[in-house]
Amino acid sequence: MIIQKSHINSQRTHSRLATSVGKFYWSAALACSAVIGSILPAEAASFNFTYAPGTTLDQMIGYEMAGQYWSNYLANDVTLNFFIEPTNALPKNVIGGSIPGVVQANWAQVDANFRTAHSSPGTASVNQQIALNNEYSQFNLDSLANTYSTLLGTQSTSITGVNTINLTRANAKALGIINGNDPGLDGYILVSNLENLTKPLSWHYYSPGDSVPSGTLDYFSMALHELGHNLGFLSGTDAPNWSKLLTSQTFISGLTMNYTYLLDLFRFSSKSTSNSSVLNLLNLLGDNSKNDMSIGGDPFFSIDGGKTRLADFSSGVRRDLGGDGYQGSHWEQQSSILGIMDPTLGIGQRRQISTLDQTAMNVLGWNLQQGDTNLTNVYNSAETRLAQKMGVTVNWMNANPSNGASLVTPNWIDTNKNNLDDRGESLNKMLASSGVYQWTANSYSWGANGYWWGWTGYWQTANVSANGFWQNVAAETLDEEEPLDEGEPTSSEAISVSEPSSMTGLIGMALVGIASLLQRRRQKQG
Repeated sequence: MIIQKSHINSQRTHSRLATSVGKFYWSAALACSAVIGSILPAEAASFNFTYAPGTTLDQMIGYEMAGQYWSNYLANDVTLNFFIEPTNALPKNVIGGSIPGVVQANWAQVDANFRTAHSSPGTASVNQQIALNNEYSQFNLDSLANTYSTLLGTQSTSITGVNTINLTRANAKALGIINGNDPGLDGYILVSNLENLTKPLSWHYYSPGDSVPSGTLDYFSMALHELGHNLGFLSGTDAPNWSKLLTSQTFISGLTMNYTYLLDLFRFSSKSTSNSSVLNLLNLLGDNSKNDMSIGGDPFFSIDGGKTRLADFSSGVRRDLGGDGYQGSHWEQQSSILGIMDPTLGIGQRRQISTLDQTAMNVLGWNLQQGDTNLTNVYNSAETRLAQKMGVTVNWMNANPSNGASLVTPNWIDTNKNNLDDRGESLNKMLASSGVYQWTANSYSWGANGYWWGWTGYWQTANVSANGFWQNVAAETLDEEEPLDEGEPTSSEAISVSEPSSMTGLIGMALVGIASLLQRRRQKQG
């Protein structure tokens, strides 16, 4: 991705200060977390956010809150780096989206680190021990070949000899696959300015003691959800090419199977755990429990090799393949919300992290703890953290929200003096190293509404949802959803954050469809 510096015409009287502070902020941010909030436990995951120009102070505080809230549950000593940007380029009724950095790892290494993480004295939880004790049935391991197998229950097809597994960069840090303090970007998160909604709604930003008013969407809940996907709550069933392989019934060998995410190894179905003669023939060892990578069916979450059904997963956006209309990277949408990883966010509702969400993170390698999750305390600490990043007091920051936000969002940051914006370089490096995003890009420029990239050559038939993880608005009043591409259904409920489903041409498994939208946007502006 070639990034060219464009002329910057700023009339702000404090622009030089903003640029100076921004350079310091970006380099320090990527090196380590700037400031650890005072309410965080002594050892906890640290979330380090950088923001694109146009991000408001309220939006920054919302993400600082969400990061700190997750930190109070996660005890791993790692630093996670995320870039946040508001945009008008998301699909209709999509309120947020994520492009997680991805590590395609050798299964033998992941398996070894998984065993270490789930058996370490003093840190392994009951859930982790259950997962470890059932590892062979959970993952269908072939210990001699250092591979695992998976099933397509809806097609009664078994894929054996799989030797790679996908992890988000954040999940890889939790398991020690990459260094916990690696300064690289771990994820790119887009936030809708809500101009893409079919009904007039606005963001509600938390303030101490409040509730979420009707006619608004809770920004804090959206941010928690997006971060959850980046932490590892992803399914390869959402990859756009995966549905193409299934519909074409293309043969998939273990050597070419590179769609599985770690969470998928805890994804089972009634077919994958049945005792049918067909499945017995597929497994020479006679162990019928296999994780299921089907679209459709009745996928569920289990940590003991499919014996216990803890919760149901969404079964995929492709209703023509039997899916329920929501990305598989979520809990099943029910009247009783299962957790923050529900595929929808209701109007006037606030969601928080459930025990089920914590269990999923725990077996992925995140060690759990219980810190201070009182929202008022989290809010106050988030304000303090952000003001310290800006180098100002909380009182000054709140009295000067626009000026304060601009201190950490300069139009240009080039600490290594190579005429490339540091944020663009970090994003480019993350995408290139992930290996799951098929894309090319030819330019970069700042637009009136944010950080626009020109994408070319990514999925000739652009389909945004297919490559991204999205969060949508849940509301029956939002009934004007257009038919989606690739056989995707219409829905009166906006789909949810960080889900790969079907927009219009983005990035292989994380930001499908946004790519082409950004390209069209850039062309209009140019």
